[in-house]
Amino acid sequence: MIDVSVAPLDPRPPEDPAGADPAGADPPGADPASPGPAHQERGATPARTPPVIRLGLLWAFLLAVAIALSPVLGALFLAPVAAVAALSAWRRMEIPEVEPWWLAAACAGAAPLAALGGPIPAVVAVVMGAAALVAHSARQVPPATQLRVALCVGAPAAAASSLVVADRQSATIGLVLLAAVSIFDASNYLMGVGETGGRLGALAAMMSLAVLAVLLAGALVVPFSGASPWLLCGMVALSAPLSVAGGHRLVGAVRLPAWRRLDSLFIAGPLWVVITSTLLAP
Repeated sequence: MIDVSVAPLDPRPPEDPAGADPAGADPPGADPASPGPAHQERGATPARTPPVIRLGLLWAFLLAVAIALSPVLGALFLAPVAAVAALSAWRRMEIPEVEPWWLAAACAGAAPLAALGGPIPAVVAVVMGAAALVAHSARQVPPATQLRVALCVGAPAAAASSLVVADRQSATIGLVLLAAVSIFDASNYLMGVGETGGRLGALAAMMSLAVLAVLLAGALVVPFSGASPWLLCGMVALSAPLSVAGGHRLVGAVRLPAWRRLDSLFIAGPLWVVITSTLLAP
């Protein structure tokens, strides 16, 4: 009789005669708990956009919509931001002798609303708000601290008011100001180092603002003409790093989101209004 029985199949795969590991296998001595190359490729997750960038983009988009629609909407949007920025800086200073936190928030929040009446009411609101706080604390804190008290309220109030005044001049002027400081913030954050971006961040921002100036001059965006795009973008490129560094020195190395949204406008915003009122006056 012929034996037709079949030998049982071995469920194990045959060994590689050359002794080489299959592709993607972990090297000898590797930690079994750590994923190998093949596992890393299969389980890799795409890089996600940091929350700071997403919040910055959302801020710029919402503010641009408000500025494009109406100066009133822009002022209503900026007033609470300026109030929170002043309040957060006020609390960061930790001066127990000076307690009117509500006065700091009210003065900073009222300035963008006063700017609806023009640059003069805006200046009066900023100066009176800072003076009221300084007068309240004059007998309680030294002069150096009084200056910090005035700046923690006056800086965000002036920044927010300048956007409203620029929007009153023209929606295009307000939007270009917002675009310039947004480009600065993005370039400074992505390319810079440290809390304020440093020299590398400032250099990257200058190059980005030069591109914006070329676009404004080449596209003949009304009312920008001649050397005005270069003058305005150059002013933002030089003043924004100074105001960011000054704001950082005033409040320290802490994360104050509302303050950070406005710090690049502390100097650039008022100067923008002055220059546009002089050069681009109808």
